[in-house]
Amino acid sequence: MFKRKSMLAVLTAILAFAGVFFFSQMNRADYQDILDRGGLSTNAYVFKSPKQSSIVALNQTFAAQHDLENYQVQYQLPHSNTVYLYGAGNFKTLPLISGRFFNDSDFKSQIPVAVVGKKVAKKLYSPTEQSYLKYGNRYISVIGVVGNRSSSHLDNRIFISTSTKQSLTAAKVNKFRIVIDGKPYLKKRTTFQSILAAKTPIHLVPRRTPIVGTSWLARYWGYGLAIVLVFILLVGVAELGVIVSRPALVTNVLQATTRWQIFGREWRQFAVSSLGGLLVGGILGMWRLYISQYTALWWLLLAFYLVTQIYYGGRLYYYLRQQIKSGKD
Repeated sequence: MFKRKSMLAVLTAILAFAGVFFFSQMNRADYQDILDRGGLSTNAYVFKSPKQSSIVALNQTFAAQHDLENYQVQYQLPHSNTVYLYGAGNFKTLPLISGRFFNDSDFKSQIPVAVVGKKVAKKLYSPTEQSYLKYGNRYISVIGVVGNRSSSHLDNRIFISTSTKQSLTAAKVNKFRIVIDGKPYLKKRTTFQSILAAKTPIHLVPRRTPIVGTSWLARYWGYGLAIVLVFILLVGVAELGVIVSRPALVTNVLQATTRWQIFGREWRQFAVSSLGGLLVGGILGMWRLYISQYTALWWLLLAFYLVTQIYYGGRLYYYLRQQIKSGKD
């Protein structure tokens, strides 16, 4: 009996690790998409402003709104790999190969600096340890190189800081596609919309369903299906647990004073073994695999646990009632 219950814990651990693996693959794909979007999340909004003002004037308006925090503004021109960036507080950044990303001091400085992708970095002017990006007839200090081992659109991107005091481009705001993102999501969206005098913004990643976009479904449906399969297999483990527990219930089914005690004991033992298996498999997966959304993963593991416990308890209760009924008959 003990050996069988131990095997159930091992199976639970294996399935928990499998669930973490598929979740990790989703995280990797999501991370690659973020790199392709230049560090912007699926929660980012695209604004189109009719204003004829400069980027500097707009940045000053943003800075004057003290309730706006933890956001980045990317000014993007059509068919260009150059992004003019302004931000405040803590916002999503990009993986660094060297150097650093922009900070609040860059968004207040009179001197522009640049962060570039790894392919652009190969073309920089580097007379000393400091590298420079040629922009028109001037050179800009490069403070960081972004990218990772995989190739992405990020490799060819150029990010140039703008601030409340400077902008290298003289183009007016209405010429840009303005993308604003927050961390963990954009707050005060209506305030940004009012400042920009913009119509209702759209999601950077279009949504065609109430929760996620069709593009999300198209990319991740396979991983989602695999996680559903893990749920089904865990239910199968719970059914095996019921089968293992049946002999104890049958032996004591006619003893009215102990049958529910046996039921409670079996359920507690299964609950403990399931929890142990899920924790071992889950923590091992977190240790060995790439995870970026730990909170969501813990919720997934909790869902695994609750589903197995509800199924096991329900099936064991049903079986016990059937045995009691047949005993009375």
